[in-house]
Amino acid sequence: MRVLVVGAGGVGGYLAGIIGKNGFDVTIFATPKTNQFIAKNGLIIKEGEEQFSICLKTQLEGIYDIVIVATKSYNLDEVIPIIQKHTNKNSVVLPLLNGVAHFEKLQQFNLKKGCIYIVSHKIDINIVYKKAPTFYLCYQKDEKLD
Repeated sequence: MRVLVVGAGGVGGYLAGIIGKNGFDVTIFATPKTNQFIAKNGLIIKEGEEQFSICLKTQLEGIYDIVIVATKSYNLDEVIPIIQKHTNKNSVVLPLLNGVAHFEKLQQFNLKKGCIYIVSHKIDINIVYKKAPTFYLCYQKDEKLD
């Protein structure tokens, strides 16, 4: 199972780290500066007093089974061509953005609706801090996402 996480902030960075830590093939895609830094130094996830570091792919290659979109909504127009290039009709796209306006922009994909409740933020270019135990991810039923 190949997973692409678009966005390396509090949501995308955290999910990429956790999914990668659990043995999945994860590529993270962010700004060129962030991608380069993560490729060289890894991604660090801090949860309370604990932390871990993980090396993730940052080079986009081929088709992904799952694409998690965790950008700000104002960046969506920039990332849609990237998603188009790295998905096919079997790929699942799960947007985790604020609001619902993005659903119309992403309707061309095999879209599954979802939401996340998390208290996390990026504290440095490659460091995501989850500062509260709150974590709830819900999404439209899908075998790949399960």
